[in-house]
Amino acid sequence: MRIRYNQGLFTQNRYNQTNTDLNKTLNKLSSGYKINQAADDAAGLSISEKMRAQIRGLEQAAENIQDGLSLINTAEGGIGQIQNPNLVRIRELIIKSTNDTNTQEDREKIQLEIDALKRGIDDIAEGTEFNTIKVLTPEELKPGGPNEKKFDIVFLIDDSGTMATDIQMVTQGLSTFVEKMRTIGDVQIASTSVVHTGRDLMSTNDIDAVKHHLKNKHVATGGVTSTEKHLSDIVDNPSKLGLRTDSEKIYVILSDTNSEEFGTDLDNTSLANKLNGTQVYVFGVRNSEQFFNNEYGEYATEIFVPKSASDISENLTPNLAHVIAENSDLSHKLQKDLIIQGGANEFQQTIIPLYDNRSNAIGINSITVTESYEMTMEALRRVDIANNILTERRAIYGALYNRLEHSYNNVKNAEEQLINAESLIRDADMAKEITKLNKDQILLQSSQSMMAQINQMSQGILEILG
Repeated sequence: MRIRYNQGLFTQNRYNQTNTDLNKTLNKLSSGYKINQAADDAAGLSISEKMRAQIRGLEQAAENIQDGLSLINTAEGGIGQIQNPNLVRIRELIIKSTNDTNTQEDREKIQLEIDALKRGIDDIAEGTEFNTIKVLTPEELKPGGPNEKKFDIVFLIDDSGTMATDIQMVTQGLSTFVEKMRTIGDVQIASTSVVHTGRDLMSTNDIDAVKHHLKNKHVATGGVTSTEKHLSDIVDNPSKLGLRTDSEKIYVILSDTNSEEFGTDLDNTSLANKLNGTQVYVFGVRNSEQFFNNEYGEYATEIFVPKSASDISENLTPNLAHVIAENSDLSHKLQKDLIIQGGANEFQQTIIPLYDNRSNAIGINSITVTESYEMTMEALRRVDIANNILTERRAIYGALYNRLEHSYNNVKNAEEQLINAESLIRDADMAKEITKLNKDQILLQSSQSMMAQINQMSQGILEILG
């Protein structure tokens, strides 16, 4: 029997190893994971953590999609309320008004209800929100006031013999234009004829006076236009129209012909240099956009060619306020098109467009049934166009809703499969670990018994020596 060799060392090492394995098994059983630290499985831990990040991302993407579905429902429901009963009732009233069994007084009463319905449409559009996001009125002007920026808007009117209807359309859209401009600053209006003398309107903030002047002074009669000469004279001498010295001057040209060239005295380039970036807008009628670009393009800020006469009153004139605000850096979009992040990674998104659904934006703001049969038919046409616009928008939202539903189902399926894959890597096999626990416990008890036997053997040696 050798006394220099510790017969219990091997048994003790096996005991320590079994005890360590037993502790690891207990950790796995108590946590449910077979990877509790990087040392357990470094590669598996890396893969598992990446999968966990994807799973959490997919869970949030699913919530994002559900929020997007709720927003689409809100927007589509609001448009539905605008369309029916409001727009349907307006169309019904227009058809009613065409019947000659109605007196003029009857038609005026009908117009009152139509106007109330238009205001109702605006109320719905402006009041429909999701989480404070205005989903039916995404575009707006910055609030302003008389102490902010001053604007003098000068209308240069071609009141030659062919322009009577176009001047009337500008007059009809003027109230909305001025109302919008007043939300961004202090606005005054002046006008001058580019054909006749003695038709100037001094700059004023009295919109009724402006409309009266356009209707009664700018009467379309014969004559030759001299647009550039009048524009140049006003730029040189703004006081002739009472323009304020501290205001931003903006010029709006209404014409159906070319801008008069005046030879060697002043060409388009010279006029552009004199204007030096001043905003000049052209409403060009009865000619092509290319025609007006050739004539006014060198100095005009923007050129608008209306699709019809009513387009001037319903779209171009009212919406000019937005264009001026943009070019004066005074406008902003309250809400851009919405991005729904529908995946766990970058650019996995769906764009939800937002539309302005107010009466002016869908082209029915200035419809009337009190003027003439032709104007009433034009109102009916405008309502039908608006109805088609709203129907198309609802169809777009419906398609987007279906798309997001499919995306939601796909995200949940991907989440389920990733959870399953991650579980195979990270989760403990409970049956296997319990079996291992029993084995380790038996080995540990066996090691303890052997260590006790070895200790007894060592005691026997001491007894022999004693």
